Amino acid sequence: IDGEKAGIIRVKKVPAVCTIGAQEFTLLSDAVAAAPEGETTTITLLQSITHNEPVVINGKSITFALGGFDLTIDTSAISNSTGLHVKGDGKVNCTGSGKFNVVGSNDGVRASGGSELHISGNVTARQYAVTAGSAPGTGTPKVTVDGDVTVTGQDVNAWSEVEAVSVGGYATVTIGGNVTANRTDEMQIVTAVYSNASTIVVGKNVTTQGSGVNAQNGGNVTIGGVLHYNPTGAGDQAYIKVGYPVVPKTADDFEPTSIKPEYKEYRNGDNVVWVKEAPAICTIGAQKFTSLDAAIASVPAGGTATITLLQSITHTKHIRVEKKTINLDLENYDLLLDTSADLSYIPALRVLDGGKLKLTGTGTGKFNVKSFNTAIAINGVNAEATVHNIEVTGDNDGVYMYGSGDYLESNGIVTVNGDIKTEKGNGVIVNAKNGKVIVNGKITAGKIGVEIASNPGTEVTVNGDITVIDDRPDNLYNIVGIRAYGATTVSVTGDVTVGGTNCLGIHASGSTIKVDGNVASTGKGAQSDANGKIEIVGSLSAGSPFITVGTTEMTADQGTETVGGSLLYTDGENTVQIGSIGIPEPIIYTITVQNDGNGTASARPTSAEAGTEITLTASPNSGYQFRKWQVIGGSVSIISNKFTMPSENVTVKAVFEKTVATTYTVTVNNGTGGGEYAKDTVVTIKANDKSGYDFDKWVVKSGTVTLT
Repeated sequence: IDGEKAGIIRVKKVPAVCTIGAQEFTLLSDAVAAAPEGETTTITLLQSITHNEPVVINGKSITFALGGFDLTIDTSAISNSTGLHVKGDGKVNCTGSGKFNVVGSNDGVRASGGSELHISGNVTARQYAVTAGSAPGTGTPKVTVDGDVTVTGQDVNAWSEVEAVSVGGYATVTIGGNVTANRTDEMQIVTAVYSNASTIVVGKNVTTQGSGVNAQNGGNVTIGGVLHYNPTGAGDQAYIKVGYPVVPKTADDFEPTSIKPEYKEYRNGDNVVWVKEAPAICTIGAQKFTSLDAAIASVPAGGTATITLLQSITHTKHIRVEKKTINLDLENYDLLLDTSADLSYIPALRVLDGGKLKLTGTGTGKFNVKSFNTAIAINGVNAEATVHNIEVTGDNDGVYMYGSGDYLESNGIVTVNGDIKTEKGNGVIVNAKNGKVIVNGKITAGKIGVEIASNPGTEVTVNGDITVIDDRPDNLYNIVGIRAYGATTVSVTGDVTVGGTNCLGIHASGSTIKVDGNVASTGKGAQSDANGKIEIVGSLSAGSPFITVGTTEMTADQGTETVGGSLLYTDGENTVQIGSIGIPEPIIYTITVQNDGNGTASARPTSAEAGTEITLTASPNSGYQFRKWQVIGGSVSIISNKFTMPSENVTVKAVFEKTVATTYTVTVNNGTGGGEYAKDTVVTIKANDKSGYDFDKWVVKSGTVTLT
């Protein structure tokens, strides 16, 4: 500072985050410390606050007036810390809109003595989210959390306790939201809710990866939602534990009567847990069930029952019906059996050994099945199943029927009153004697539409189209629309379309196949052997060979016209009869264009047959330029934004890069402002001062510029 002049330093004031009356505070901890004892102090927030140090309130009474702002105490970065501890006769409350949340490291919130605590938001911690309790005669702590309580188990040692709500003694805790107890080690001792001589009320659901509830020494727990018991660890885990010595309870081990209406009561002496009864989703007569599994399990072997739906259901567990008859009355509700997330090889619906699953009633509901593995498996004798639509996401079967014994006796029946979609797998596969499959819709498959092994008396009827397409050029699997062996019958009212590198439209080996519509195959058309018979009422369009009878390959013009006008291809034992020779329909493949988020891209056309020229267009966002095309799927070579469509689907991606601006050098003699600048940049230059001279003008020695 020049000693001959007054020096002034100005420092910007730190904004206040809260107030007590007219007094402003820049730190929450300062406001808490300033609150006097013996009276209720209101701390008013001026902005949302995240406080990263533990808060301890001993004997003081503080109300946080949120005023639409959020207050978060987050000590997760401080090892073994408690976010908020209220003790003695301390009281903490919050008012106004906004949320009061606590995130602790070891503990979230803790209440002891005669303290009272109200959290309007959520509480999260690693080992104990909410803890409360006091010794006899020292007070009754009360804790209310309006939101959710979660314990993660993160960074907690094996064999250590992990409890979301842990109430030690003579306390009352109310949780308005959900309680969740997770683990990170299978040896952690996880309990969602623990009550020791205390009262706990949870308004919504309790979810645990260990034990659900443990009530000791007269502890009472009420759960207003569902107790989701999903144990993932080792050791002693139970749905509910009550009393000491501990009595474990399963979900079905409740008392015959409950002092709380609509709650299931789990009791051992004065240790009681009440869990809200889940609403019934179906009935058998007057008996109500909260799960479809329980309803099916209640029907004894050899018994028959009608299960009536009370609501639409998505059921994600496999269903097994064995030696019993289940009639499903859907009413006007839908039942979705969805096991597609399970990548095991268990069928979604398995009916076996005389089991039957039928649809009854006159409602509009649908029973649909979605699975990764086989959707419907029929095993044994006299099994029966009826569904509406089937979708298989893996390379498995829509319907699979397998007989019993050495001769594969079956007499099984499967009815699909809708479509079968198995784009990577098979539609219907039957290896059973005297079986019957009826599909009242279309079949879309990636390998085989319908296949029947050589078992007499089996029939498959498809009242719709069959489409089997595999566009992978390197796939050597033999794609087949229909294949049937030995004294079996297949009837199709629609068209049969087959496309792939190695494909066959229809193959009858000692069987009879009739298609009322057209048959189109990019490979072989139809094959009949072992006294097989094929009738195609419509047209047949195919590659080569067009038709094979026995071992004789025939071209389209080798058919003999019959009296009825159809064409007959035969070697005397095997026959293929078609209505006409069709013109093969081209297979259309798709072009999918992706981008990296820095521009847009498109293809024209977006789908085409093989050999078509495809033009790609890329448009960069501001500040970016197109760099290249990346081929994600398909065998193509892109030249000048164009490629020729191959016999497969294609996926390409437009890749962009940031534009590097071209700069130019500005040189200023006898002045300032020179440097590197991009085109159209406004440059400010200033002439140097020189004693005894006034500035006259700028002289441009090179370049084209406008001086203003």
